[in-house]
Amino acid sequence: MLKLFKTPMMVAALTLILVTGASAKEVELNTDQAKLGYTYGAQIGEELVNAGFLDDLDVEAIMAAISDVTSGKGSRMTSEEMQAAQQAYQQKLQAEFEALASANKAKSDAYIAENAKKAGVKTTDSGLQWEVLREGKGKSPSATSTVKVHYAGKLIDGTTFDSSYDRGAPANFSAAAVIPGFSEGLMLMKEGGKIRLHIPSEMAYGPQGPGSIGPNQALIFEVELIEVAEAPSAEPKAAE
Repeated sequence: MLKLFKTPMMVAALTLILVTGASAKEVELNTDQAKLGYTYGAQIGEELVNAGFLDDLDVEAIMAAISDVTSGKGSRMTSEEMQAAQQAYQQKLQAEFEALASANKAKSDAYIAENAKKAGVKTTDSGLQWEVLREGKGKSPSATSTVKVHYAGKLIDGTTFDSSYDRGAPANFSAAAVIPGFSEGLMLMKEGGKIRLHIPSEMAYGPQGPGSIGPNQALIFEVELIEVAEAPSAEPKAAE
């Protein structure tokens, strides 16, 4: 079942309000208990909003269900009916997700195909596209390297989803610990260089985009390679 409330205290706070029949206008926040109850009630409201499906829920039905159960009336729906309602909702979400993934894939593929025609854009055998913005003169990373980079990641519509520039400090990570397109792009660079990567969706996060990155979205990165350091090799154990 969908879990909306993170702690029993949140549920208890909302239940207390429902059982007493108090409305927002009738509640006076002049006791510690009332203030604590309002605090948890606000968190519940925020959680419902942040869950992203508030428009799909009838809030009065939620309150009615809690009131029915806690007052001893019992549920107005059987377990089978509730399970069917959840399954129908999950199927609706899945259909919407698949439609979004399909639309994003079409847009991403069209972008990559058109971008390949632009002057200065090179394409590797894997399909990664790259442009040299500034030639480097130092070392190139390998899969075992740790790199220090400045970068900005954008969607193909120009939306920035991540930027070390915005954080005010370069990032340090293993060259092999990032998405395949970014990792391959690092291998094309030398210290001091700057490139722009156009990463096909299958070399980015694929159909399971995290956070602000949707499913099947191509990505654009501008990357400055500041420093390359090889990971320390494991020292051989002394003979016993």
